[in-house]
Amino acid sequence: MNKIKFLFIITSILIVQISYSQNSDFTKYAIALSEITTFADNKGFKEEVNINNSSKDIKWISGEDGYNYTENLDAIIVFGYKILYASDDNLILGVYYDSEGTATYSYLFNVTISDTKLKLNEVIAGGDRCHNAVILDKLNVDKDVMSFSTLITPNKLISWFSESSKVLNLDDCMVCCLGFANFKYDFEKQFKKFESVRIIEEALQENSLIKKTYLDFVKEKPLKLSLLLNEDELKDFIKAFQEK
Repeated sequence: MNKIKFLFIITSILIVQISYSQNSDFTKYAIALSEITTFADNKGFKEEVNINNSSKDIKWISGEDGYNYTENLDAIIVFGYKILYASDDNLILGVYYDSEGTATYSYLFNVTISDTKLKLNEVIAGGDRCHNAVILDKLNVDKDVMSFSTLITPNKLISWFSESSKVLNLDDCMVCCLGFANFKYDFEKQFKKFESVRIIEEALQENSLIKKTYLDFVKEKPLKLSLLLNEDELKDFIKAFQEK
């Protein structure tokens, strides 16, 4: 129940409030962008897509959050995008993608545009719900640095520094959020830096090893609703978990 409640709170705010101007001409890349988003987790596939004239028939609605939204793309309930940063033909985009299935994606993309193509240079961050989805309403831009957060599962947390993406039998489902990871991205240097993770106590399973490790870490802290860990503290947390 805690997981469902936490996921509902997070997914209900997957809308961004940022102040970069929208380039209306970008709508011609809409179908190409949706195709790139569909296959964003398959590295090396669909990273460059030719644009066509069919995008001109798509109807867009401009949201108060600065995003352009449409319901006119096949197999997608709602698709939205926003230009967060632009330098010549290089763009940083925020993308929201609610599929006809259960998946709800949110991404940050680094792309290059030309008259005929849209090219994905980098998936800065993103995924499906608790699998690294960007919490778009937490995104903030200060000059040329973007701060953002992504949702994480128990497995993602404990395997943060591991070569293996799966450890033990920890929850790793799409609705098993336990908190989020915080990053900064430098637009000019095009460099992403990990800052911290925040673990939400309410999202932790009772009597789980992660919950026990969490409670040990917050014993001396006045605030016990959540736990913020920088890189070194996260390493200590994982070590304590593994020793239990």
